[in-house]
Amino acid sequence: RTMFTSNYSITESLNHSVAMRLFAPLLLAFVIAVPVAQAADLKKNYAYVSIAGNLALFKEFMLDETAVGNDIKKVIEYEAKQQIAISLDEVEWRHQIYEQGDKKGCMIVAVRKNIISELVAQFNKFQIRLAGITAAPIALTNFIQYEYNPEGAVTLLDSGMRSTDFVVLDG
Repeated sequence: RTMFTSNYSITESLNHSVAMRLFAPLLLAFVIAVPVAQAADLKKNYAYVSIAGNLALFKEFMLDETAVGNDIKKVIEYEAKQQIAISLDEVEWRHQIYEQGDKKGCMIVAVRKNIISELVAQFNKFQIRLAGITAAPIALTNFIQYEYNPEGAVTLLDSGMRSTDFVVLDG
């Protein structure tokens, strides 16, 4: 069953089990991206992609003021092991330390490795090289902060086919 046809049979190239459920929202993006990729010659360049927020786990915590250097790394890894319900070997996870007033906080983002692998495989089928993968709520937040630099509280709403990301920024 083909949902849309173009020069590429997008739906036939997707494994209809897990990939179809995970990447159905990306089908339209592929239909648009493949001709754009050809025009921009993305086979020679790199692309960035975001995944739906419901495929990622976001955990935030405040860092102990006395922790420095290697102690911070140990604290972050400990928190990751506590906050992520599955083995760290099964996820790709990264962290970002930020300052909030006179305190430091940390945001951990984790995505199952099989989700990342399937996504990369789909882009490889179209010979599109990926430079980076991020979660959609982070991409949207960065876009708003760096393009518009809003003052005060801002609400971001990204409503997709399968999920809705709701982010509140406080200047």
